[in-house]
Amino acid sequence: MRAQRVQRDMGYHIRQHSEEMHMTTERLMRHNKRQLAEMLMDAQAQLDHCRQQLADSRADERQAMTYLEQCRQAVGHEGDFPSLVERIRSEGVW
Repeated sequence: MRAQRVQRDMGYHIRQHSEEMHMTTERLMRHNKRQLAEMLMDAQAQLDHCRQQLADSRADERQAMTYLEQCRQAVGHEGDFPSLVERIRSEGVW
């Protein structure tokens, strides 16, 4: 009789502990999912920012190249940009 009661009590405690562990596991999984979602949103925001910076840099580069081409045409130079710079330096413009 006593052995049955001890066995029943142990079963009860094991089930209760198992349920608590299950609830804790579920709580941790929900927490981890929230953290992962936040990390993904942060990463996406950083990626969007980098893409915008890249687009701005490319636009700046195109503007600079347009300006350099206008300078090359203004002095009537037919060569490349390094030779244009050398020509300008040798003529004392700088």
